[in-house]
Amino acid sequence: MGMTEQRWLRARDYHELLEWVRPRTSARKKRLLTVAACRLAPLDEHAWLAAMDVVERYAEGRASREEMLRARRQLRWVDRGPQPPPNLGAAMTATYLSNSECCNAVSFINPETITVGGRRWDWRRYQSEIAELIREVIGNPFRPSAIDPAWLAFGGGQVVRLAEGIYEERAFDRMPVLGDALEDAGCSDGAILGHCREKRRHVRGCWALDLVLGKE
Repeated sequence: MGMTEQRWLRARDYHELLEWVRPRTSARKKRLLTVAACRLAPLDEHAWLAAMDVVERYAEGRASREEMLRARRQLRWVDRGPQPPPNLGAAMTATYLSNSECCNAVSFINPETITVGGRRWDWRRYQSEIAELIREVIGNPFRPSAIDPAWLAFGGGQVVRLAEGIYEERAFDRMPVLGDALEDAGCSDGAILGHCREKRRHVRGCWALDLVLGKE
C-alpha cells in the first residue's frame, strides 16, 4: 500500500515513514534526523555528544572534513566502552563525508536493540518518538506550506532574527513566540502557526524553522 496523507499523519511505526522519506529528502535533513534520533538516548558521554554536534555543523556546512574524521574516531572510542551507545551504527554512518554515503544513515535507527544501564528501553514508545521526529523534520509532504517574503521583511526582519536565535541556541521553547511573530507579520497558514505553537519536541531541521530560514 502506498503512502497516503492519512497514513503519514497517523503512523506510529517509523519504518514505513523512513522508507518513504529516504529518496525524497536532502542529505542535510537525513543527517539532522539521525542526530535527533540519537539524541533521544539519555547519554551524557562527552565524546558522543561532541560527535553529534560535529555532524550537525557538517550538515550546515560549518564543520570541516577533518572535524568529521575526528568525530568518527570519537565514536569508535565510545564503542569500546562496556555499554555501546544506542544507535551507534546510525551515528557512525552519519559521519560519512559525502552526501551519497550518508543517505542510508537514517535506516540504521533501530530502537529494538537499545539498552541503557543494562535495561531494555520501551522500544515501542521510542519507535513512536522517532515517527514524530520524522514528521517534525519533514512536515506534511502532502500539503506543503510556503513562506511569503513579506512575512520575513516585516519589522525589519524580526521573524528571521527570532528564527535564527532559536536555531543557533537550540532555544526551541521560543517556538510559540515565533508563531506569534509570524501571525503579526500576516501569516495565516494554520500548519505553520500550529506547528510553532504545538507542545512537542523540536529539533534542528524542524520543517517550519527551515521554511523561515530558507534551508532545505
